[in-house]
Amino acid sequence: MTSGVNLSLLRDKRTHRTWLVLVLAWACFRAFAINKFFGHHNVNAWGYLVVDLASSIPYALYSARAVVNFLDKSWAQLRRNTALTALFFYIPDIYVFIFARTVPTSLYIGFAITIIIFSAVAFLSLRSDASKGKA
Repeated sequence: MTSGVNLSLLRDKRTHRTWLVLVLAWACFRAFAINKFFGHHNVNAWGYLVVDLASSIPYALYSARAVVNFLDKSWAQLRRNTALTALFFYIPDIYVFIFARTVPTSLYIGFAITIIIFSAVAFLSLRSDASKGKA
């Protein structure tokens, strides 16, 4: 695949919409997982789902924009969209930390490790998408 094709694919509105659908589907899956692990510790899975869905839409939009900003070398916009991407990425996790009560330390540690892993995956995915367009 040529770099022109990669570049146009990353800029395509259909790609952005597909990314949005995948992010929303992932939010639904996470709500089920949160209910399983934190449901007995005062975390409302429906509340979490609402928070996750509400933050997933701006997360998907800002992360897609950040990739395009990188390709365009629009550094000021990249910094802004990256900061907003990170903010919306962590909002559902902050919800869990705020509302979880009487949670075993091992569950908190496991949750924190999961956050670190998914943060790394998100960062590497954005970096990979941007470098594909750059190549």
